[in-house]
Formats: sequence, structure tokens, C-alpha cells
Amino acid sequence: FVLIISLFSTALGLAQPYISKLVIDNALLKRDMGALIEIAGLLIIVTIVGFALNMLASYRYIALSAAMLFDIRVALLRHLQSLSPRFYGGFRLGDLMSRMNSDVSDVQRATADTLLSVLSNILFLVGSILLMLWLNWRLFLVGVVLIPACVGVFLHYQRKLVTLTREMRERGADLGSLLVDTVMGMRVVSSLGAQEHELARFRARNGAFVSSMLRMQLTSFLAGALPGTLLTASTSAVILYGGAQIIDGRMTIGTLVAFMAYHMRLFAPLQALMGLSSGLASARVSLARI
Repeated sequence: FVLIISLFSTALGLAQPYISKLVIDNALLKRDMGALIEIAGLLIIVTIVGFALNMLASYRYIALSAAMLFDIRVALLRHLQSLSPRFYGGFRLGDLMSRMNSDVSDVQRATADTLLSVLSNILFLVGSILLMLWLNWRLFLVGVVLIPACVGVFLHYQRKLVTLTREMRERGADLGSLLVDTVMGMRVVSSLGAQEHELARFRARNGAFVSSMLRMQLTSFLAGALPGTLLTASTSAVILYGGAQIIDGRMTIGTLVAFMAYHMRLFAPLQALMGLSSGLASARVSLARI
């Protein structure tokens, strides 16, 4: 049910840029007030229906996602209840809580998001490409010439992000375990006067966690900024070539506006589809820990 609603919502999203073309070419340039009213009404209807479908899909998805998260945790809890006391004597409690909370949430998120995201992004990508080819195939070639470079740069940094995510997850588990161990052994720490020693251990592990987090944030920023810069250059090429065709009278202004709207949205589904590989890789790390 959620998937079908999402597909309809994606189709309505594809219609909006084309409606902007109708507004310019069929109403504004022809000074047709009747057509302008009709097209504006159509745009309002499409927008309202799209919002309603998105809200319904989001509501049902959250309910489904919460049920999946509950089922995974119940299965893990039942398994933990079957283990011997010897297991709990040798396993760090903080690490165990990290697996039950962070890792289970990561697996659930990837499992629930993947199918929905794949279908909607593939539909939007294919629909955008077909509409761009139909509007102007020469302009399409100009607009996609830098897309392979965007994809290559994005994949390069995504591979780095997988490694950094695994490292940050492990550092976070180390930090959580130290906190739990310190609190549970607070009587021993106080009796031995080891407060500064424990603070030094905490400072070292927290520093390692923060360092991993900062490296991941920097890599994540580069993964978005560099492809975005290339995409901006591609958009500039579209503006130059499309503007020249308009000046020569070979293309309408509405066609360029609609084409640019599709082109601006073109990299988003590609980025989302490529990002799924990173999300699934992160989920594999979490699944292995569970």
C-alpha cells in the first residue's frame, strides 16, 4: 500500500515542471488569461493531491517501521534471555546496549527504507530522463555530460564513509562500555582514589570517538559538495546552450524552464540510489554486530 502511494506521488512530482512549461508557453506568452487560470488550477490540484499522498504514505510507513523495529528487538531480547550467565560475565554491558539500540535501529532503517527508496527514485530518474529527451535531446546530452564525473566522485567518498562509519560505531561502543563499567564500579574507583585515572581513560576514548566523527563529517561534506559543484557546472552549460537556442528561435522559454527543473532534480535520485549502497554497507556492519 505504501509503495503504490509513493509511486503515484512520484508521478505527480514529475508533472509539476511540465506544468510550468504550459504556464509560460500556453498562457503567459500568448497572453491567454483563461488558459492561465486553468493551468494554475491544475497546478494547485496536483500539489494538494501530492501532499495528501505523501502524508498518507509517511503515516503508514512510520507505523510499519515501528513494528519492524519492535520485532527485531523482541527477537534479540528472546535470544539474550536464552544465554547463560557466563556470557554476561564476559560481555561488556555498554557494547550490548549499543547493539540493541544503535545497531538494531540501523538495520531496521536500511531494511524499511531500501525498497521504498529504490522504486521511487528509479521511477523519478527514468521519468525525468524520458521527459528531458522528449523536450530537447541535444540539450539533454549537454546536461548529462558531467553526470558520470559526479557519480564517480560521489562513489569514491561513499567507500570512505563506510570505513569511517564502522570505525565511529566501534569507538562509540568503547565509550559507552567505559561509562557503564565506571558507573558500576564507582565504589572501587572511589576507594582506590582512581577518579583522575578514570577521567583520563574517558578523555582518551571520547577523543577517539570525536576524531572519528569529525573525519566522517568532513568526508560526508565532500561527498555532497564536490558532486554538487560539478552539477552546477553542468547546469551552467544547460543555461548557455538553451539560452542560445532561445535567442535563435529554436526553443521556447517554457521548454528551457521545464528542462532545467528536471535537470536540477536529476542528480538527487542518482545520489539517493548510490547512497543506498553506503546505507546497506553500514547495515551489514550493524547486522554482523547483532
